[in-house]
Amino acid sequence: MYERFCILRMPILGDFVDTAAPLHTQEMHLLVDDGIIAEAHGADRVLAIDDAALVSTQFVDHLHPNDRSVVTAAFESIADGSPRVTEVEYRFLPECDQHIWLRSRLVNDPISDLEGYLVSSVDITPRARASTVRQRVNDRFKQLAESTDDVVWMYTADWEQLLFINSAYESVWEQPLEQLKAKPTTFLDVVHPDDRERTMDAMGRLSAGVPIDIEFRIQPEPNRTRWAWAQGQPIFEDGTVSRVGGFVRDITRRRQRAHHLDVIDRVLRHNLRNDLNIMLGYAEIAAERDDETVVSAIDRIRNTGERLLETVEKQREIVDVLTRRTEQRRLDLVAIASAAIDTVCCEYDLSPFEVSGLDAAPVVAVPMIEEAIAELVRNAVTYAGANEPVVDIAVESADGSVIISIADRGPTIPEQEIAVLTEPSAHGPLYHGSGLGLWFVYCVVDLSGGSIEFSERDRGGNHITIRLSAAESIKN
Repeated sequence: MYERFCILRMPILGDFVDTAAPLHTQEMHLLVDDGIIAEAHGADRVLAIDDAALVSTQFVDHLHPNDRSVVTAAFESIADGSPRVTEVEYRFLPECDQHIWLRSRLVNDPISDLEGYLVSSVDITPRARASTVRQRVNDRFKQLAESTDDVVWMYTADWEQLLFINSAYESVWEQPLEQLKAKPTTFLDVVHPDDRERTMDAMGRLSAGVPIDIEFRIQPEPNRTRWAWAQGQPIFEDGTVSRVGGFVRDITRRRQRAHHLDVIDRVLRHNLRNDLNIMLGYAEIAAERDDETVVSAIDRIRNTGERLLETVEKQREIVDVLTRRTEQRRLDLVAIASAAIDTVCCEYDLSPFEVSGLDAAPVVAVPMIEEAIAELVRNAVTYAGANEPVVDIAVESADGSVIISIADRGPTIPEQEIAVLTEPSAHGPLYHGSGLGLWFVYCVVDLSGGSIEFSERDRGGNHITIRLSAAESIKN
């Protein structure tokens, strides 16, 4: 099997071992000639078997099947006729239950008196098995890290070397792993500018040995932001921080839900308090007087009660949106809009409105987007103030997005109602807004990763625009 490039009829291996100082006393020495173990010395020190058990056997027969090619390649690397030495690690299979790991030094020395190759081996089983255990643990850790949506990471304490990160980074940061590996601090480029200094300060505290727990914004694109929660722990060696590690979780949905529920709570409490005060006031009037004023008061009580019921129903729809599992899907916005229009027109016994623009428009959105569009069409019809209301609906594409616009000729939506949706400062105690229908639409669009804009038409009325991310194809 192995090429023998010198044939020397000189002293046997035993004489060579006895006079060779470099050979360690805990080594096993084999003379391998044409693939046959010609001589063996010290087998009992390493394999706990007699030397005679190895002599005249094929060397390759004692190797673990998975390691035979590695050992063969090692022999071939020194089979060029010149003095050569190489080392190889492999599993040896003595007549016992478990294999033994050996590190062997293969010597090809044509100027010596040996015929063949000298194979000097030491037992490295404890180290090799410990390494195997570590590798198995590392493999399991990587499998676990790849099974989570959280970004699991580890850096050197100075943040100059990325030691580990899982593939979830690409979905959270929307940045290729190769880019991060080439420049380990590239992740800071995507952190929102207003949060970048605070994030870097947290990194410094972590390097100094202080655990961190922060929330910050990630901005993959100028007009799109998501929230992240990071926890990090310093790893000490000999009292010094050598590494830092932790996880980052996308908490955008959690922040959205908390924000939405807070607004719902404010709006609902405000509306219920005001409307109940109205009802109680007119009920008091009805109790004190028995004339036409009573009839009017009762009508006001009835109307106010109906508004309260409508408010509660809208609140229920919004809470359902926020608590339901709302995964984004690929949907055809034209088909969705047509279905929403049909629903509203059936409710009001109207002829269906046409959707102009694209014939099909694949987008990424949550399924409730149909209900949101129906809400906007319903509002346009309700406040149009005509027997045959006119609502213009169009679907167009622009810069990787799909835009649906809904224009009516009704009264303009109050600025304060819009501010509640678009300006956090409008959620203060002076004004809470009463447009739960619009808030429902805002929630659905927000959960779809889109945006909504309000403007006035030149000829009077409202122009509402929803922008959603375009999808390459529709997922059935």
